[in-house]
Amino acid sequence: MGIIIRAGVQDSEMVEALGVNVRLVFTLVFALGSAIAALGGAVASGFLPPTPTRGDEFLLKAVAVVIVGGLGSYSGTAIAAIVLGIVGAVISHFAFVELNAETLGDVSVLAILLLVLYVKPTGLFGRSH
Repeated sequence: MGIIIRAGVQDSEMVEALGVNVRLVFTLVFALGSAIAALGGAVASGFLPPTPTRGDEFLLKAVAVVIVGGLGSYSGTAIAAIVLGIVGAVISHFAFVELNAETLGDVSVLAILLLVLYVKPTGLFGRSH
């Protein structure tokens, strides 16, 4: 299925000529992704009460992870997610225990983002184009 999707993005006319309905495949993939996101939101709502600004907490961290890992690098994004998640959690815990400051974990993630952008603007595993 992944090969059909990639081929459909690259040259949809050729994939259509091979007998694959590219529009239907793209629609099914979008519907599957939306269903998984809805399931994740339903499961998370039991732990995190839904609010209008709930996504803002995760969006900034997600952008930081992609930029630190390097655009187009899946392994870099995975490594950056693990590193930034651990660093943010550890600093947030110790900052709360020692300084009673809850937001230092988020600030540390942004500080790492700024440091990586200053040292290597393409991200840790990104390539310059």
